[in-house]
Amino acid sequence: MAQFRRRACEVLETAKQCDRELYTYPALIYKSYNKNNPEKIDYLRKALEGVKVETAYDLTWMNFVSILRSTSCAGTATWQYVLPNKGKMKVADTFSAFQQQTERMCEDMLYMQSCRPSSKASLLLHDARKKSVIRENSIDLIITSPPYANNYDYGDATRLELSVLGEIIGWGDLQKKVRMGLVRSCSQMVSGERKQTFSYLESPLRQDSESTGLKRQEIET
Repeated sequence: MAQFRRRACEVLETAKQCDRELYTYPALIYKSYNKNNPEKIDYLRKALEGVKVETAYDLTWMNFVSILRSTSCAGTATWQYVLPNKGKMKVADTFSAFQQQTERMCEDMLYMQSCRPSSKASLLLHDARKKSVIRENSIDLIITSPPYANNYDYGDATRLELSVLGEIIGWGDLQKKVRMGLVRSCSQMVSGERKQTFSYLESPLRQDSESTGLKRQEIET
């Protein structure tokens, strides 16, 4: 925790003293932020990019990304679509939000450390599309993104954050750089891939049609 707090404070101080030329951002960013917030966000991003990779590195970036919505004047729910035409009554200052988020994260760490001296959890990151080597009945909790079957665009839901981070510059990038790597549960996102339907059904994740009694002709019907 101490390392994270120290690193976050250093990043904030570096951002406050930054006077470098701003990055070029998509039009969405200038519609979604007002006053000095775009400039402060840019300076925080530059300060973070100068941080060496260490234990506190990912936490400090998480701190930054988590304040991008509270500092936006656009209508934004948590990890939902961005609505620049719908403004918000309360907009946080970027530097203040970063400092407050640092304190919240430190408080959370202190609380968890007080609960037990050391973690008894064993975390596994696994791709459900690949064969598992995990022993049966050895998992207590699985965390997934649901996914929602209809009308939830996971690419659009992160468009604000991806635009700030420089990962995309426009709507077209969502399709080329983002959606191709996502599990697309929204029916609106797969209409152009209808011809590949049965190649997807060949996935190892699909139950064998012999065991279910479901034949390809029946699916086509």
